[in-house]
Amino acid sequence: MMKRLFSLLALALILLGGFVMMQYRQAEYQGEDWTLARTDGSTVTLSDYQGQPVLLVFWATWCPYCKKLLPG
Repeated sequence: MMKRLFSLLALALILLGGFVMMQYRQAEYQGEDWTLARTDGSTVTLSDYQGQPVLLVFWATWCPYCKKLLPG
């Protein structure tokens, strides 16, 4: 009985994960393109990464966690 319950739960999680990924893949950035300066002086533009996942990390000098993340 317990094994069947876990199997059904696992199946539900797999189906839910697949649905979420379908929605994620269909999402497309609709905003403006923007350019940022890198620490080495070069620039990076959001449209350079079109069709690829992009992770943005925002930090602040007053944030203790941010200081650990980027100590320099």
